[in-house]
Amino acid sequence: MALKFEGVSFSYKQAPVLNNISFSLGQEFTALIGMNGSGKSTLLKCANGIIPKIVKGRYKGGVKVFGEDIKAKSVSRLAHDIGMVFQNPDSQLFALTVREELAFAPENLKISREGIKGRIDGALEIVGMGGFLEHDPQELSMGQKQRIAIASVLVMRPKVLLLDEPFSLLDNKSAKEIFEILKKLHTNGTTILLIDHDWRRVKQLKRVMVIDRGKIVLDGSPGQISTKPKFRKLELI
Repeated sequence: MALKFEGVSFSYKQAPVLNNISFSLGQEFTALIGMNGSGKSTLLKCANGIIPKIVKGRYKGGVKVFGEDIKAKSVSRLAHDIGMVFQNPDSQLFALTVREELAFAPENLKISREGIKGRIDGALEIVGMGGFLEHDPQELSMGQKQRIAIASVLVMRPKVLLLDEPFSLLDNKSAKEIFEILKKLHTNGTTILLIDHDWRRVKQLKRVMVIDRGKIVLDGSPGQISTKPKFRKLELI
């Protein structure tokens, strides 16, 4: 399995944010949906080790990436296995040029100059931004920024990609184009877990998980879960 949650519970203070979460992902493109405050973003932070490695709280259970507990993996090793893209690309982008942005992580892992160049060229080709190496990321459109944010994760060649509402700040055209990029990544072997709120996109996938008050309450195909009383009660469409 690419990603496995085993009885994960977490609370920042008193009230639990996640409550006994268990599921497995193979080489899939899966959506995670739910109301605001349901625990979606916290679940992703558990998946890539931000919780409990960086963000502290009351944590129980375990998360495995390709069979190995993330608590046993170093931050640098995790970066090769699992990457995360946030809602707002401005929270990820900091360098003065696209080249510097994409080179930052592999340089810190002491990858060779030739290796870094190959990774940068490959990542930019995937997201359709090959001619933007010397551009300032902050001068790009929001859709272009999100492509660069995705590329900055892809340079590490992760096998699992987590995305926390990556379309919410984009226009329809940019969102559609980036969704197509994600579908191609999945076709080429990447496991993807996507938080999204647009049912029109989500229903294109084979699997959707619904989280409510820190628990996975529905898990199945869009056609299956959309007929459930719980789904209709949550008013997710």
